[in-house]
Amino acid sequence: MSALRLVINHEEIGMREFTMKADDNPTIDMGGYSAELSMNGDGTANKIRTRKVWEISGINIALTDFTEDVDFIQSVVNSLSFAEILYEHDDGITYRGLGMPTGEIKATINDKYLPLTLSGPGELKPLV
Repeated sequence: MSALRLVINHEEIGMREFTMKADDNPTIDMGGYSAELSMNGDGTANKIRTRKVWEISGINIALTDFTEDVDFIQSVVNSLSFAEILYEHDDGITYRGLGMPTGEIKATINDKYLPLTLSGPGELKPLV
């Protein structure tokens, strides 16, 4: 399953829509909680929940205007507030979350793609 488009909408910086490389195989973590069990001596167990961020990784966005697109992404990273992220799959599902690009922002000039990981607090939710 591949991704079709990514929209990043930041209230101070603006909005930009990107398409992704056709052969991307993204990984999606919906966020919320991770859980593990801790065994007690009497055979019962305690459930331990830990909050975690949502994350989309393994995508490469196409850069139509190299300088402006990379500058926009870096400006969102530099901002103190989160952006609205809309991520659409080719099966028609669109996910929404508040977040930002994370990790290094390093684009290739010749290929005109930017590898990107996005994450944020709370959960990534499908739009219905």
